[in-house]
Amino acid sequence: MKQVLFALTLICGSTLLSLSGCIKKVTSEPNIDTASKVQESNINPETGNLIALWVMLPEKEEAIIITKPYAVFMQWYGDVKQFRFYDNIKKTITKTNDFDAFLARLAAMPKGTEIQKYDTCTVSQLHDMPQSEHEKLKSILHERNLKWAISEVNGREEKIFCTCRSKGLRYP
Repeated sequence: MKQVLFALTLICGSTLLSLSGCIKKVTSEPNIDTASKVQESNINPETGNLIALWVMLPEKEEAIIITKPYAVFMQWYGDVKQFRFYDNIKKTITKTNDFDAFLARLAAMPKGTEIQKYDTCTVSQLHDMPQSEHEKLKSILHERNLKWAISEVNGREEKIFCTCRSKGLRYP
C-alpha cells in the first residue's frame, strides 16, 4: 500500500484527483503528501456519500460514511500522524502527514463552515497531540469561525465510531 501511495505521489505530485478523474491543481494546500482518487467503490451506493474508512471487524468490514459536506479524521497517536480532509461535495479526499498543511487546508475553508469531526471510542486518535498543536487548531477554527458539526447521536463535537473489536482500519 505504501508503495502505491508513494508511486501516486511521484506521478501526481501536489495534485488532487477527483471522482470524475480530472486532475485539479492544489494551489492553496501546500505540502499535501498524497492525493486520492475517489473510486465508485469508495462511495456509499445508497446515499452517494463518501466512505471515510472501514473498520475491520472479525466478521465483516463496517463502512464509516461521511454525512456532512465536509469532514475530517485526525490521528496523532504514538508515531502515527495522519490528517484526512473529506469534501463530500467534490467527492475528494486529501491526506497529509503534515499538520501545518492540514491547518492551511482548514484555513482555506469559507468562514462559518461546519465540519464533521470523526474519532474513535474509548481513546481519541488525537491522544498524543501536544497541547500547543491543539491550540493551533483551536486558533484556526476561531479565526475562520469554523464549527465542528454536532453529532445527532451523542450531541458531541465528534462523530464517534467503535473500534473495540476491530482488527484495524482500512482507508480508501
